[in-house]
Amino acid sequence: MTAIAAFTDGRTAALAYDSGTEHQENLMLANLAKRPRVHDIVSPKGKPRGRLVLASCGLHRVTNEIVNRWTPPTRTRSTATVAYMLDVGASLQEHMAAAGDVVMDGRFLDGEFVAICDGRVFGIGECFSVFEPTSGLLTAGSGGYVALGAMAALDEHLAPADVVRRAVEIACEHVPGIIGPIHVETTTA
Repeated sequence: MTAIAAFTDGRTAALAYDSGTEHQENLMLANLAKRPRVHDIVSPKGKPRGRLVLASCGLHRVTNEIVNRWTPPTRTRSTATVAYMLDVGASLQEHMAAAGDVVMDGRFLDGEFVAICDGRVFGIGECFSVFEPTSGLLTAGSGGYVALGAMAALDEHLAPADVVRRAVEIACEHVPGIIGPIHVETTTA
């Protein structure tokens, strides 16, 4: 069970996620593998080029791949955010296919990705297509719809980090299997 929520106010993007649980033989085990990966983006020469936070829901093995094995593409100074995120989607598709997590038609076997970069929110769908929600709101996981409704109803003057934290707290209250603590990451434009 997962709740991921992302929101941007146009300058700062925040992404929150629950710690989650895994039910196995009636035992509830802490799911530490669900933490998103925070990447420092670098140029081909190793210079800093921003920050990418990438979260996924679904199989723990998939999360393990993005946390421990996948390396984001490098970024030149002139690479626009959307172009860079398209590179990220292609890189993820290539990596996940090599790891055995893509079926014949190129679709991802499990889950979806939510990312924040340069103060913006992006989704990466099952065909590794990259999209940017016009509302600035994006959620994923079994608690995603509850978190989305909560974000839409919250005070629009709250900071993005406060909006996503509260949205995932509400998902924790109303969706079985989604639990804290809640973690929040941010990026700025």
